Amino acid sequence: MQSTRSGGPVASAWAVVRHIGRAGYAELARAARRSALALAGGVDATDGLRVLVAPDSTLLALTTADEGLDVFTLADEMLARGWYLQPQFGFGPSPANLHLTVTAALSGQEDALLSDLRAAVDAARAAGPVVIADGIAEVVAALDPDALTPEEFGGLLAAAGLGGGKGLPTRMAPVNALLALSPPRLRERLTAEFFGRLQQPVLPGAVVGE
Repeated sequence: MQSTRSGGPVASAWAVVRHIGRAGYAELARAARRSALALAGGVDATDGLRVLVAPDSTLLALTTADEGLDVFTLADEMLARGWYLQPQFGFGPSPANLHLTVTAALSGQEDALLSDLRAAVDAARAAGPVVIADGIAEVVAALDPDALTPEEFGGLLAAAGLGGGKGLPTRMAPVNALLALSPPRLRERLTAEFFGRLQQPVLPGAVVGE
């Protein structure tokens, strides 16, 4: 389905496995598993955090354990410290959380990540939860994903502080909080519209957003 675009990663994976052999691959897998378990233990030992589900392999999801600690703000604070923890929106019984795919590359850096995580928790708790401006929730609730117009989307961008050619924000917590208000179908449409705008060509002298 991806034509030749998958050829490079497949060839790279084949070359690496041929180079390190089965024993080398197994050791990398064990190292990643050890890192995942170390991080899970460190998260559960951090005040205000909890592991969402005990990891069966090397995938880890963590969430906040009190209302004063915003998961999206925590993601921003970790990014400012050089770590990307992927925000995931709540769905059904699963709350909003941060996702990590742990690899052997993290081996030996677990303490550094956990130290930064504890500092990020303190900073996120001091900043407080994201506050959505009055009326924005009602605007989002009134949007129809199948009939969304460019004007409506532009108005929502402006309300989120992304209009007027400002470009991408340095902190994503307000944007993620806004998307979290949206039902999944609308969230998909808003995300597609947003990335569509990023790909729009800008003519010389034109003002982005007009």
